[in-house]
Amino acid sequence: MIYSAQQWPQIWSSLDIWAFTIALASIFPIAGYFLFRSLKNADSFHLTSRKLRTYAFIILSEWAFVIALLWLTHRHGLSISDLGENMGNANLTAIATLVLLIVFIVMVYFNVRQLRQMKLEKLEAELAPLRRFLPNNRPEFIAFLLIAFTAGTCEELLYRGWLQNLLVYGTGSVWIGLVLGATIFGVGHAYQGKMGMIQTGIIGLIFGVVFIFTKSLVAGQILHFTIDAANGIAGGYALSLLRSKSQEIVPHGAT
Repeated sequence: MIYSAQQWPQIWSSLDIWAFTIALASIFPIAGYFLFRSLKNADSFHLTSRKLRTYAFIILSEWAFVIALLWLTHRHGLSISDLGENMGNANLTAIATLVLLIVFIVMVYFNVRQLRQMKLEKLEAELAPLRRFLPNNRPEFIAFLLIAFTAGTCEELLYRGWLQNLLVYGTGSVWIGLVLGATIFGVGHAYQGKMGMIQTGIIGLIFGVVFIFTKSLVAGQILHFTIDAANGIAGGYALSLLRSKSQEIVPHGAT
């Protein structure tokens, strides 16, 4: 982890580093809020095109932040490996990845069973916060998988590899840095609503703990991609269930 690097005093006092970090902590939540608001206000005819533009913006902006981060840290004598993009403790990384994936697969199985058993009103309520963001056709699914790959790769590098390490160094505490980093990560997903921010913050804590013990971003990146991809697939499946359940309702008086 990079907070032990000799370059940190210089990094901590650099204006370009702080400008980047403040932009990272503020632009994502603000942009996410307005992008999601635009999706909520889009009519059904233009929803797919608006959604694909939103997906494209997310992908391009996150990779732009990563490129900027790598350029800035290189200027200050750090490599991508210093940011945690390596296997760290390889055995521990492999074990953590396998265990977390198994836990997640079990959770997905039970969630899908629960979706199938939900009544129409409950399903509509569950989908309401993110219904217009979820993929609903083949082009949207393909684009959403690209978002999942981007988020898994870029957000772990930005929020764990960079931000968490910065906060750990600045506070002098691994655990305070972990909590602050996960909180900012959660706020970065403000467009998902209050519960979405809390859930994302908890996930950020888990990823952060894994990063601390494995000294590698790899396990978190694999799991992050898997979670986002599975959520997109499950969300699309839930939307199809909603349409199916809606069609099963026969209007009063119909024969």
